[in-house]
Amino acid sequence: AGLRRAVAGLAARLREPRDGDLGVHRLKRFLRAGDGETPDRFFALLTRLPDVADLYAPEVGAEVPPDGAREHFRLLHAQGGAPGGLRAALHLDYHTYLPDDILALSDRLAMAHSLEIRVPLVDHVLVERVFPLPDRLKAGWWRGKRLLRAALRDRLPAAHFRAPKRGFVGPTAAWLRYELREVLLDELSPARLRRLGYFRPPAVARLLDEHVSGRHNREGILWALLCFSTWHRIFVEDQHPAAVSERAPARGVAAAAPA
Repeated sequence: AGLRRAVAGLAARLREPRDGDLGVHRLKRFLRAGDGETPDRFFALLTRLPDVADLYAPEVGAEVPPDGAREHFRLLHAQGGAPGGLRAALHLDYHTYLPDDILALSDRLAMAHSLEIRVPLVDHVLVERVFPLPDRLKAGWWRGKRLLRAALRDRLPAAHFRAPKRGFVGPTAAWLRYELREVLLDELSPARLRRLGYFRPPAVARLLDEHVSGRHNREGILWALLCFSTWHRIFVEDQHPAAVSERAPARGVAAAAPA
């Protein structure tokens, strides 16, 4: 535990690559998980901002339990019989990341394009049969998805099993540092944050500085704040782009031309 804390402290000093590569960021998250209880370590791997108490304005912070999310993970872990190891990670994944993120996004994107999709590997009958199996059948040293690989060994080309994992992560970190930087700084400016009254400007300014300077990758929380500010502008402040353009006075021929 002492060695892990020392390495985590050293890793926190590493600067993020300018091209948005997530290798250093993932290393920091892995080491940041620390040596707490199982649900606390899992929560630390997922959270975009370990300490949210400093983020909210006093009036909002008084209504938001600072440890609410962490307590939720602890409760889920206890309700599942407090499993350990891989089984703990799978149980918490089943009840948080999978339904709240991956499946929710899949459903929204599919419905937006009138697609019917199926997710057979999370069929409840299959999950109920596979979950109780020993961990050693599912994963080994440096070899994940052992059971799935064995099931598909005779059905897929050998190259598929040697290929590296490829995620669907977009270059959000680089976007926020470059192409979207001005938009980000405008939406999260101290004046706007003070006017809205939800977040503390110094806390957000620190997150912006850490991300833009490359000290830490804060894409997760900054992207969430940017989306919230945009949503608030459109649906609460009633400043939808279409509505704004309709109210704006025409300025010559260019202003009257269709977009």
